[in-house]
Amino acid sequence: MQEEIEGDSFNDENIAVVESLKRKVILLDPGHGGPDTGGISNGLKEKDLVLFTSVLLAELLIKCGAEVIFTRTDDSQVPLAERVKISEKYIADAVISLHYNTAINPINGTETYYANAEKDMKLAKLIQSQLVHHTGLHDRGIKHGEFFVNRNVKCPSVLVELAFISNLKDQHQIKTLQFQEQSAIAIFNALSKYFE
Repeated sequence: MQEEIEGDSFNDENIAVVESLKRKVILLDPGHGGPDTGGISNGLKEKDLVLFTSVLLAELLIKCGAEVIFTRTDDSQVPLAERVKISEKYIADAVISLHYNTAINPINGTETYYANAEKDMKLAKLIQSQLVHHTGLHDRGIKHGEFFVNRNVKCPSVLVELAFISNLKDQHQIKTLQFQEQSAIAIFNALSKYFE
């Protein structure tokens, strides 16, 4: 049984124990980009936050021998169909789309979406469980969602709504490095368990 990473340390000693991710191709899909900012609240932009979290997650995955592919690595807008093509080109083993939620009502918490119960639900459950454990955010559970990228890729794929950018309580955490690192660690641990 491999160990989980705990805390906010990305040190090599912790990462070295994970074997299940070696040679796996993980496509990280930071949502939005370019003129499509996603949610905006109190100076926080969804497109920037998800890219930062993706880079932290990639660091963990690469140290374990996984191959990481991004749909975008800068502030550019990538069409949804192109994101699916990238998954097919690199024969991804899993696709993780990262987002932040917005709502008019003061809703908060984290939730994970899957498109296909047979291929995606197990990964969604693992990610949701790890996110709640590591971030302490309200558990909004896993939900079915027919998002374009997730429903069109062939490999296991989820869309993660890390928190509500529109919620003041969530914002307090979102803007910290600790939250970003804990989110990356949570998804990393979930992927390592999924491929065991």
